[in-house]
Amino acid sequence: MSAREAAHAEVVRLLQAAEDEAYAWLRVVQRDAERRRRGSATAGDLSDDPEYSDVLAAFVAIGDVLAHVRRLGA
Repeated sequence: MSAREAAHAEVVRLLQAAEDEAYAWLRVVQRDAERRRRGSATAGDLSDDPEYSDVLAAFVAIGDVLAHVRRLGA
């Protein structure tokens, strides 16, 4: 494996780990948001929760970057 291939593989590995961690974070935030919604008579849809929406956007962004990096190495 060349140095370039090894570097690419390492970036993919790190981004996969980041995606896994972001998913775990998203699940925690999701549970908290659902708990808040159950406790409020006026709560809207989960997607209306700003914290959940922001963490979801971060998770999606990491996935997008990972997909882009994978395409670069193909």
